[in-house]
Amino acid sequence: GGAMDPTMGRVIRLWDIDGENPHIPSDDELNSLLENVGYDKVTLDGNKVNMPEGVTLDLGAAGKGIGCDAAQKILDADKNVSGMILNLGGSSVMSYGSKPDGSAWQVAVTDPRDTEGDYLGVVTLNGTEFLSTSGDYEKYFIEDGVRYHHILDPATGYPARSGLTSVTVVCDDGLNADGLSTACFVLGKEKAEELIRYLSTDQPVGNSPLTCQIVSIEKKKEKKKNQMFHKLPILKFFLENTFHLFGCRVHGKNDSLGVHEESSAGSVRYPVF
Repeated sequence: GGAMDPTMGRVIRLWDIDGENPHIPSDDELNSLLENVGYDKVTLDGNKVNMPEGVTLDLGAAGKGIGCDAAQKILDADKNVSGMILNLGGSSVMSYGSKPDGSAWQVAVTDPRDTEGDYLGVVTLNGTEFLSTSGDYEKYFIEDGVRYHHILDPATGYPARSGLTSVTVVCDDGLNADGLSTACFVLGKEKAEELIRYLSTDQPVGNSPLTCQIVSIEKKKEKKKNQMFHKLPILKFFLENTFHLFGCRVHGKNDSLGVHEESSAGSVRYPVF
């Protein structure tokens, strides 16, 4: 299957991480369900979806992004709205139009290890951009000292252990931002870099390159609320143990922002400035 695979429905329900009975499934249970995982098992015939018996869809990893795209279409048709920002579920944000003073939209990103306190920094959106963050700190349970989060790896059926602690993506549409933040979290540093490069520059003939941007942050001795994330046009490495991709910011262990090696991620939250 894919790193963000819509056919993980039954595996997600088995773990029930966001439900009343979160638990670690047996290997036999997982292996049985993984036989029916794989996006290539699903075919489209116009508006009709075809898939074999036993395959179950779950679009939770892209649903909020799809919702943002739907909202944009409504706003485009309603000329009475000149600007707004939409926050769906805390992890997906859409910027639209401009403020009355013409300034850019600025969205705070939560510190995953201090969710009720200070935030990591602020991402500036230009009024046509969508932002998504994927990570483990909102939906999880802990057993025997191990955190089991909701972002499952389709290759194993277990929560992704890619070495990444968070991924934030900025794109020109919500679906790609939402889906890519999940996929890059699952893939890990090297494979995520390959994916973003491919989507940005090397897509097959007939598909337009995906427009993404780097989300970066200046290194500072102390985290401050006026700390700003900067979007840059080229691939670079800025912070020690912090990896930056086109469209992605991946926090590594022991970085200057206090994010740890254990897989976790911040999501977008207000304030919006």
